Amino acid sequence: MNLDQFQQEFPEFRTAGPGMLARYLAQGALHVNASVLGDCYDQAHGLKTADLLARSPSGRAARLVAKDGTTTYGLAFKELIRSRLPGFSVV
Repeated sequence: MNLDQFQQEFPEFRTAGPGMLARYLAQGALHVNASVLGDCYDQAHGLKTADLLARSPSGRAARLVAKDGTTTYGLAFKELIRSRLPGFSVV
């Protein structure tokens, strides 16, 4: 997933600068594997990046994190991984 795709898919993060988004996209890429996820890679990459952004200080200030520390993006990421890789546990 590139910067333009991320901004289209997750417009709520458009106020973050392109440099910040690029850094978080790079971090998100470390959590996903294209050869394992196949055609779900971009979706997983975007969700993981959004989760990382939401849990960042800026995301916390925007109240994107639930009291239990979860985010909508993190939960969706875990569900995607579970559906794609049955039996695989995501922490």
